[in-house]
Amino acid sequence: MSKCAEVFINMELDINVPVVNREETKKNVLKALRKYRLCRNNLSHECKQRMMERIEKDEYQSIEHTEEFQQYAFVWKVEEAVDKLNCIEQQIIREG
Repeated sequence: MSKCAEVFINMELDINVPVVNREETKKNVLKALRKYRLCRNNLSHECKQRMMERIEKDEYQSIEHTEEFQQYAFVWKVEEAVDKLNCIEQQIIREG
C-alpha cells in the first residue's frame, strides 16, 4: 500500500467541489460518493489485486490511462480520506 501512496499522492481527487455554494457543494459531494460506490462495486477483487501488484512492481505506466486504473485510483484516494474519519462516518460513506 505504501507504493500506492507514492503513485496516487499527486493525483487530484476530481470531485469538483466549490467552496462558496453550500448546496452545490452538497450536490457535488453526493455525486462523488455515487462515483466512489460505483467504481468500488465495478472493480472486481482480482482487478484490484492486479492493479496493486503492478503498482508495487512499478509496472503501472502502461495502464495508468485505462478506465480501470482511474477507477482504482479514485477509490484508493477516497478510501485514504475516509480512513481518517470515525467509524460512524466511515460506515455512512462506505455503505450509504
